[in-house]
Amino acid sequence: MSTLAVVYGVGELLRQWRQRRGLSQLDLAIAADVSARHVSLLETGKSKPSADMVLRLADQLHVPLRDRNRLLLAAGFAPRYAESPLDDGAMAAALDAVPGCSGRTSPIPRWSSTAGGTL
Repeated sequence: MSTLAVVYGVGELLRQWRQRRGLSQLDLAIAADVSARHVSLLETGKSKPSADMVLRLADQLHVPLRDRNRLLLAAGFAPRYAESPLDDGAMAAALDAVPGCSGRTSPIPRWSSTAGGTL
């Protein structure tokens, strides 16, 4: 079980994600089509969410899949998304492509000193 899931309950984790996204309880409730009171009860631990409710809120909060698993664990449910380490064989092609991509694009244009450009 994830250390995060043991230290924090699902309500606290949901609150952290909501605050990280800059949403009020009402904003989240409207987006997830539930009442603000329900969101409040879930965050305070006075109500236990279903697995579907955890995933509905996580979807509205754009929580990464790995962290959705942590939310599910904290709520007492089994993870739903497979996790693979970065050194897994299936990741080899992606990892091999990363070094080749790093120098191709830059957010800052490169100016030639001979052309009179400055940064």
